[in-house]
Amino acid sequence: MVPVHRLADCTAALIDLYLGNSDGKEDPGRFFSRVGSQFIIDALRRDPRTSDLMVPVEMPERLEGYLFYREALRREA
Repeated sequence: MVPVHRLADCTAALIDLYLGNSDGKEDPGRFFSRVGSQFIIDALRRDPRTSDLMVPVEMPERLEGYLFYREALRREA
């Protein structure tokens, strides 16, 4: 989950990833499908704008439901 105030960083990193690795003939959706999630994750881990977002978040207890997960992330920030 990306905090709202960091969406621009993630979007910019993904656009730069697409522009830097695409031949320009395929649309972004096809590009990201082709390269796969591990390529995207690795790129976001290397990008200084998003690397801090790519560390695993340890949850203190089993969380049931989206609102509990969101609250736990808010406490971590």
